[in-house]
Amino acid sequence: MAQVEDDVERSVPTSATSKDQRTVQNMLCAALFVLAYISLVPGLCMLLFSGKAEVDFFGIHMTVWHLEKSTLGTVKLLYESTAYVPMLAILVFSVTMPFVKLFAMLFFAAGKMSDSMLCAIKKVSTWATIDAFAAAALVAFFDSQNHLHVDLRAGFYCFLTYCILSTAASLLLHAPQSSLSRHATLGGGKSTVVSVIMICIMVLLLHQAATWPILKMQSKKFSMVATCSTWDLVCNLWKGSSTVAGAALVILTMAVPACDFSAVIAQAVGFHVDAAISQWLEQFAMLDVWALSLVIMRMATSGINHEIGMELLPAGWMLSGFSACWVLFNVSGRPGITKKISISGGIKAPDHTS
Repeated sequence: MAQVEDDVERSVPTSATSKDQRTVQNMLCAALFVLAYISLVPGLCMLLFSGKAEVDFFGIHMTVWHLEKSTLGTVKLLYESTAYVPMLAILVFSVTMPFVKLFAMLFFAAGKMSDSMLCAIKKVSTWATIDAFAAAALVAFFDSQNHLHVDLRAGFYCFLTYCILSTAASLLLHAPQSSLSRHATLGGGKSTVVSVIMICIMVLLLHQAATWPILKMQSKKFSMVATCSTWDLVCNLWKGSSTVAGAALVILTMAVPACDFSAVIAQAVGFHVDAAISQWLEQFAMLDVWALSLVIMRMATSGINHEIGMELLPAGWMLSGFSACWVLFNVSGRPGITKKISISGGIKAPDHTS
């Protein structure tokens, strides 16, 4: 018991050290926010992607389709094509929410916004990435066809930079208190076996979700019928000139969600998981954003070109359903990860809410 108390005491910094750490954290948070919103403006205004279709007609090289759009240009195109649902989704999540998040952060820093309201805005604001994910999926699918040439442009990389930096900055602004214990306590016996079994099942399901075909695209004009899984899309991006987009999909839609699921499963069977790690995993696990972007892309494709049809296959709908359930789980009552620690005559750490 004495050893445990010693470990806890060593895990609680002195007030001076805590103040210095908080100062550095605030400076880093401000720097990340500035860089994020510097990246946002070109991310919205510069070209997101460009594409063209070329055919040879009796020896004559012809371009039969050409399209270049920014995020704002995509919103306008979808509006003109009466594709109102994907237009509103991109307008709300990718255009409006970043500025709502900015004002929310400023109000929170000024002490005029509650923690719960800030957490709600943070959860929704991560869906800003649907625009970048949809563009990456579109490029990966089209670029695998010989007569189609689609590329991600500077706007994509600027917008992806904004999404990552703003998420990291918001986590630093509202980070778990450092007085929480950093020592994991392992559940023993049956709980460890159950945890290992559940994590293995989860990894198997994620593997199937990544390798099963989720999208089908067809076009009579371009003589194209193709299906793709998430892993196929990643490989297409990796083989092309979009290795950054491929790496982002692997990390944000596969690796981090797997770690997030594992942390929740481990906590559910008796492990104590570090509060800060849990919060970072929750915010950067974007499998739900990926699933939403696939649905948005399916509805938006006809707005981009009426001669191209896209269908979300059963595995894609299953992925969307699972992601919706996971979002509801996180919103309605994701369990706290680290318990309060009381130290006689000293610090009592506040509850961690995700």
